[in-house]
Amino acid sequence: MNIKDFKILKSKDRFQFSCSCCGNCCRNREDILLSTYDIIRICKELNISVKQLIDKYGELYIGHTSKLPLIRLKPQGIYRSCPFLFNNKCLIQKCKPSVCALYPLGRVVEQGKEKVQYFLQDTHCQPNTQTFTLNEWLDKSIELESEKCFICWTKLTGTLSEFSREVVKQSSKETKEQLYTLMCDIMYGEYDADSDYVKQIEKRYKSALDFVGEAKKLLEDMELV
Repeated sequence: MNIKDFKILKSKDRFQFSCSCCGNCCRNREDILLSTYDIIRICKELNISVKQLIDKYGELYIGHTSKLPLIRLKPQGIYRSCPFLFNNKCLIQKCKPSVCALYPLGRVVEQGKEKVQYFLQDTHCQPNTQTFTLNEWLDKSIELESEKCFICWTKLTGTLSEFSREVVKQSSKETKEQLYTLMCDIMYGEYDADSDYVKQIEKRYKSALDFVGEAKKLLEDMELV
């Protein structure tokens, strides 16, 4: 996806959208990625661990572009449906992933700034009879902490992705596995569902910065960089 192909929406910009609950946006999906914010909320709602979430509903893999350990909802059946789709309805409506809650909008963090930009994605939903402003849709679909967590998460993953793409690829298979394990722990390990999500992700971002600095020095000493 190239953000330049989409129009960035301003707070009072209007767009049309209505949902007929056809479930099509939940089928043929290989890209429903989960941020830590999503994972904490889903695990809390279902009263399960992160490991149980991955084992039953998800998949952990190394991203082709980001070179990061990522968690996505694992498509099921011949229609490659979201595992939480049942009778064209979401079984986790109250804690659905942010990318789903925002649909048909997408979002990115403006490079070099802590500002979230929203854009309208192409949809095949018909008829689009309801009109919303950007602010109206955000108030309806997500909580304020979602945006703050997204900014922190983008900084965290950006830091680790840059390190992984530049450094990890030069390492041995064994070293790669060790580094991926450490990154996975920074990104997904042991969050408290009853504590401030933003502060927890900010703390992980600082841990990511420390990890990258220490890992680069260690690998340089080993003459791997």
